[in-house]
Amino acid sequence: QIYPADTLTLSPIATHEYEDTTPASIPDNDPTGIDSSIEVTAVGALHSIRVAVDISHYSINNLTVTLTSPAGTPVTLHNRTGGTADDLVGSWPDVFTVDGPGSLDDYIGEEVSGTWTLNVADHQYGATGTRNSWGLTMEVITTDPTTSDVNPALVTRIVGNSPNPFNPRTIISFDLARTGPVNLDIYD
Repeated sequence: QIYPADTLTLSPIATHEYEDTTPASIPDNDPTGIDSSIEVTAVGALHSIRVAVDISHYSINNLTVTLTSPAGTPVTLHNRTGGTADDLVGSWPDVFTVDGPGSLDDYIGEEVSGTWTLNVADHQYGATGTRNSWGLTMEVITTDPTTSDVNPALVTRIVGNSPNPFNPRTIISFDLARTGPVNLDIYD
């Protein structure tokens, strides 16, 4: 199937990074856990997200880590997995696989501005820890072509689509070497 050019809209994608570096103790055996928030000031629809954490803990299989978007969408990033391994340091989806329920793809297309909240909870006695820091790296689809975070592309290339696989929609990203009209043909 060929889609007419007027059904596609090209928008710049800007990368935004946010970090909370204030350490907080994780209460032992408290399923309520601790919340920390990052206020995202970027405006636009989410194209992709990376969530980084630095959590010191003696037994990460006692922990749940849940991220909630400003729209109220919760995704359980870490759900009491990992055995008695020490510490949870890395990022989703680069280092860790999202345990669920939920997926980082659940956020795609949501408005990014507002409060993003990370909850870390310990569900068993005997191990304490600290949430040292956490952060978000977001690629945001913006309608403002003058966004200062947008770096001019040096080459014309297709970056890819997200989510992939998809049903019923996906966002196709590409870079242009210079501004100008674009024709994009998609074939099934």
